[in-house]
Formats: sequence, C-alpha cells, structure tokens
Amino acid sequence: MKKLLILLFSLLISFNSYGEWTQVSKDINNNTYYIDYKKIKKIDGYHYFWWMTNLLKPDMYGDLSYIGYVQGDCKLSRKMNLSEFYYTLPNGEGSLTTNNVINPVWAYNPIDSVNENVLEEVCNYAD
Repeated sequence: MKKLLILLFSLLISFNSYGEWTQVSKDINNNTYYIDYKKIKKIDGYHYFWWMTNLLKPDMYGDLSYIGYVQGDCKLSRKMNLSEFYYTLPNGEGSLTTNNVINPVWAYNPIDSVNENVLEEVCNYAD
C-alpha cells in the first residue's frame, strides 16, 4: 500500500511540474519541442523564454531531454542560447547531467526549421 501511495504521489508531482509546458513542434526524428508560455518576457525588443526538448532516443551522452533559456530576436529570426540543462529522463526529470552556461552567440534560424517554428510561436504570443 505504501508503494502504491508513493507511486501515485510521484505521478501527481510529475504532472504538476509538466503542466507549464505546451508542445509547439516536432522534428523529423520525432523529437518534441515545448515552450513555457507563462514565462515569456519581452525586454528591450527581445523575447526571453524557456523551451524544452524531449528526445525520442537518448543522445550520445544518455540524455532524453533538455531545457534551455533563450534570448530571441523576432525581427531578424535569430536566437541566443543563454543556458542549457540536460536530463536523463523526459520532461526535464531524472538526473541533471550537464548544466551548460555557454558563451552566448547569435544563431540565425534556418527556414522551416524547428528553431524558426519555436521562435515564431514565442514572437506571435508575446506581441
């Protein structure tokens, strides 16, 4: 009985923490991309947002998801990854394997790419 209660409690916590993410895109490998719309901020013409990727198969390091904080430029369709967090389980759960605070640089989004689709979603929502 105790194990059943722990399992139910764990599921409730998982669903509650996952409730902020909205699916916005899938790529050709069936990886799924999400945005946390509630945390989008527009500051000085830039959009700051959190996005999450769930991988269908583990990457070369064994991670199944990552969450990133991004600065987006809607006018020039480019983004800058400000930080990234990699996890062993989907939905940003499991063990945090890497916490990359990278040297941010602007990257232009290819036409019809997942990056372009995600940024368009953010820009359309926040404008």
